[in-house]
Formats: sequence, structure tokens, C-alpha cells
Amino acid sequence: MIAQNGMALYQETKIAVTGCPPAVTVTKAKVNGNNLAVTVKLGQAGTVVISGRGIRKKTIRGAKAGTRTITVSLTATGRAARRHRTKLKITASLTAAGRTGTATSTVTP
Repeated sequence: MIAQNGMALYQETKIAVTGCPPAVTVTKAKVNGNNLAVTVKLGQAGTVVISGRGIRKKTIRGAKAGTRTITVSLTATGRAARRHRTKLKITASLTAAGRTGTATSTVTP
């Protein structure tokens, strides 16, 4: 903004969306042996929890925004599902600033 006397004022105001839960998306899930590789896309930094029937729950604190690949171990139930080619349901949740966003996906080993 330029005033009548020629003095200039420059200001950069940061604008952010508030009130919405953090965005998390499961983009890819693949079984490798007794492990499951889950690729998630995070909208902001926070705590990520990967869980589901047949996989061990894994928590990652301080995860940065962006795309990450997280490796999770299969339980005995998950290994049995792999042998029988049945689907596994994966839940990924992102907690940031006291709000939680979740995403689900299925994978066939």
C-alpha cells in the first residue's frame, strides 16, 4: 500500500483454514512378506497412527506434512489373511492441534 506522501507499507499476512480436521489419505498399501508398507499423505504435521485387524498398531509422533511410507508388521491374523488372500482393512489417523482426521483403506495380500 502506498500513502499519499509516497511512503510504502508492505505486509505479508499468513492465512490458514481453521476448524477443519487434519487431512490424511492412504494412497498405497502393499504387503511385503510379514510386513505391510502403507503410504499416507498428510495435510499437516502431527501424530500418525496406523492400525487395523491383522496389523500391529504403530504410532509416529512429530510426522511432518507430505507423503510418507510407514512399515507395519502383520500379526498372526494378518499372516493368515495373507495365506488365504483375504482383505485387510487399514485405518490411518492424524492428530494435530487436538483435532483428528481419519482415512481407511483395504488391501488384498
